[in-house]
Amino acid sequence: MAFSASSLAHEAASRSHRSLNRSTNVSSQNLSAQSSEKLQSSHDRLASRLRQKNIERQIQAIQDHEDDRQSSASGSSRSGGAGATLLKGLIALKNDMANRRLRWLTYAVALCLLAVSALAVAENLIYQSVYDGVVSQVEKVAKRGNAAERAVSVVEAVRSLQLARSTLGDQPGLWTELEAITKLKEDTTTLKNIVPDLSPTKSTPLPFPVRINTTKTMITLPLLEAINSAVLKITYILSAPSSDSLVPIEMDWLLQNVGTSILGGLNVSSLQPLSEMPHKDARRIGLSSVGPFVFLAVFVGVIWPLYGLIEENRKKFLNVFLDIPKEVVKGIHENHLNRFLALEEELDDEDDSNVDVERHIMKEKLLADNQTPGMIDGLTLDSDRAADDFDDTEDYSPTTGLFKWLFHVRDQHNVIPKAGVVFLLCCAYFFSAGGLTWKFLNGFEGSVESVFWAGQRGVFVRGVEVVGREVLLSSGSTPIAETSFPVGNLESLIEGLQFIQRGLVYGSEEMKTPSTLASGDVKHVELLLRNACVEGSPEDCGTFNNGILSHGLQTALEFYISTAQPLTSTTDPIPPSTISLLRTLSQTYFPATLQKSIDLYTSPITEKATWFKNYHLTFTVIFILLLSASYLFLFRPLVRGMAEDIRRTHVMLFMIPPEVLSKVGLIKEWMAEKKGKGKKKRKDGGGGTEVTKEEVKDKEKGSGKKVEIMVSAAEMV
Repeated sequence: MAFSASSLAHEAASRSHRSLNRSTNVSSQNLSAQSSEKLQSSHDRLASRLRQKNIERQIQAIQDHEDDRQSSASGSSRSGGAGATLLKGLIALKNDMANRRLRWLTYAVALCLLAVSALAVAENLIYQSVYDGVVSQVEKVAKRGNAAERAVSVVEAVRSLQLARSTLGDQPGLWTELEAITKLKEDTTTLKNIVPDLSPTKSTPLPFPVRINTTKTMITLPLLEAINSAVLKITYILSAPSSDSLVPIEMDWLLQNVGTSILGGLNVSSLQPLSEMPHKDARRIGLSSVGPFVFLAVFVGVIWPLYGLIEENRKKFLNVFLDIPKEVVKGIHENHLNRFLALEEELDDEDDSNVDVERHIMKEKLLADNQTPGMIDGLTLDSDRAADDFDDTEDYSPTTGLFKWLFHVRDQHNVIPKAGVVFLLCCAYFFSAGGLTWKFLNGFEGSVESVFWAGQRGVFVRGVEVVGREVLLSSGSTPIAETSFPVGNLESLIEGLQFIQRGLVYGSEEMKTPSTLASGDVKHVELLLRNACVEGSPEDCGTFNNGILSHGLQTALEFYISTAQPLTSTTDPIPPSTISLLRTLSQTYFPATLQKSIDLYTSPITEKATWFKNYHLTFTVIFILLLSASYLFLFRPLVRGMAEDIRRTHVMLFMIPPEVLSKVGLIKEWMAEKKGKGKKKRKDGGGGTEVTKEEVKDKEKGSGKKVEIMVSAAEMV
């Protein structure tokens, strides 16, 4: 039975007063008047101290059970308070789950963009290795072609030294000892530089085997060992005196092998890069184009499901407001607005630097809600509604279409346009770079073939000179000097030189070379048809032999071939001036021009590689910056907006009275699930006895009654 606080206090005060009167009457009968007054005063002080201690104990009890006293004073039942607490806990649990998913979404987006950035850096390194590999192979072809030309030069110089040290002596224009020694030193340096490039690898432990002719038998050596042997023999010849008995043997070895086996090995080695470049790197291009697919897979597999769960939860909470009477929602909204208006009035009295900008923005949203139907605290149940309104009110044009697209991108509740922007960036970066590289790999083959054949052109030019001199030495009824080494057929050499030059200038399917004239390379066309004098040519290049080189390399080579052509059919003695002219053109005027032609064939490849490396590095940096900007200006505002919506939605739910909120269908379902889980047995924390929820409530009611009695006693005192 419940008693009011006033009746309990009155009854307790009456009992205390009657007891005090009885005690006072007994004392007055036994003591004198003077002692009675002292006793009365002492008794009053003792009673006062007891009352003070009693009040302190009751106040402490009131503070320890403030919630129970308030619920008791308000007349609400314990079961009602437990229901409200359960409802608040349920909303808080849903809020925590939404925030946790939002954090997962943030981490997923950040890791996805980080992974794409890492792929971009990796692809940049792969592309750089592709272009560096192509340039390296092209330079290797040119380097080995130059070494092949030097091999022919070694044969010519050794033969000149052999003739000069014979009884014939020096023959200026045909051979001299000093000229031969100078040439051998230059050739040795070039051959030394080519040796490291021919080192064995795991795939080719015996690269480019060649057959070497010794004094006794034929042996097989790797090309680099054969070149090393030739270099050692040349070094010995240059350092040993001419009377050394081993010098003729070493010369004979060089004449037998350098112009045949070693030259053939160098030509084969020049062809190797042509077959190695495209295939391996083409597979690399396929592996490096996975960036857009990685982003798409992460978005579809992780980001989109998380976003869908968050949006579904948000719309469920917003749908709660549709089941609440409009008067309640309107009252909550107006109360929310009034609080912000009051806060703004308070902030107006403070310094402007202390104004909370975010609160002003929220106030503007609230003011806009008063004039916008279907909005709840700046929130809408349909994220596409504003875009639909835009479509209804504006006629289509490119400008409005752009604004509509930008609106979708900036929409806080639409992640697909934002992901679409990043996906388009990925496609632009990965596919464009991959396409350019694939085009480069498919387009440089003709240029590399041209580099190879340009090197072979120099070999044939020197070969015509060497064989032409041997024809001179063996012409006439009495040979000037016997040829002790194998030489090529002069007619075949001339035909080969004509074939190579024609294929380079006009293109050839057999040589797989494009037409230089049709390539549009102005510098190369100028070199071929107008002026063959370049940097490094002799000063009299433009006037030598009636200015033959000033009319272009094509004209000069035609003159060279026409000069050597009679040597193939005549039986008459050949004038030395003919060989002297061939040697002068081959050794003095052609080298700089032929090297310039090779450089013009290689420069488009190296320039494209350099351009692409710089371009792609810049593009990679811009791409990573754009990914960072998309995270900062697209996804971060999305996450912040969703977090703000979740916070405001749950704050508004806490503002709704529990008795109103508990009648909403969705809340009923959630509470039913929660209570269904609560019906399971659980252990009591004190003695381990299993109790049900109803028993716990009974215990709480009992303790609540005790608190009510203690509160009443405190009020009585």
